Amino acid sequence: MRVLLVILSILLLNFCSSLHNPKKKVLVITGGHSFDTTDFFNFFMNLENYEVDSVSQPSANQLLGTVKGQSYDAYIFYDMWKKIEEEDKDAYLDLTEKGKGFLFLHHSIVSYQNWDEFQNIIGGRYVAKESTADTLLHSDFEHDIELNVEIIDPEHYITHGISSFIIHDEGYSNLTLTERIYPLLATVHPDCHSPIGWTNNYSNSRIVYLMFGHDKNAYANSDFRKLVYNSLEWITKEN
Repeated sequence: MRVLLVILSILLLNFCSSLHNPKKKVLVITGGHSFDTTDFFNFFMNLENYEVDSVSQPSANQLLGTVKGQSYDAYIFYDMWKKIEEEDKDAYLDLTEKGKGFLFLHHSIVSYQNWDEFQNIIGGRYVAKESTADTLLHSDFEHDIELNVEIIDPEHYITHGISSFIIHDEGYSNLTLTERIYPLLATVHPDCHSPIGWTNNYSNSRIVYLMFGHDKNAYANSDFRKLVYNSLEWITKEN
């Protein structure tokens, strides 16, 4: 009987704690680019203290304009999608007006080459070769490189407690960045633009972009994992 009372007490405490500290809801958006699905979802679908759903394009853009799609606290974009309808653009902008947090990863910066406002939301653009005839503007990529990552602002919420580290990943070069971003992470590499991580504010939303995340080598990196978690905490915390 005593053991049963102890168990019931623990369950009651956990239940009360969940009522006072409900898990924040996150939507992970994929599509348009292949990736190591098992390793990716093993990490992102099991983020501690978060209730995580996932959806792939084109269903993702269709979802964002619905009541359910706008019910999440934060959105992780790991898609690389070309086409976007006017009503889908409105859904994105509506989410920023509501102050929803956005975390963009890796190839998401290639999305929506023909939607100029997207660059202002994410804070930059990978300029695809098919989007302009000006070859000087073209961005490029390099697989399987070692990036020495330097912390620009060690006091920021996202980078606090993280020291300089090395990650095996894919680098992007010759990105076009806006002047509004706040750089957090830098690197020096001939095949990679710097900065490689930043924050941005758009409308009422906090935005984070991290260049990392090409494959399982990145997902397994403990510093990348910490940056993802800290980014989610930052974009969803109250001012």
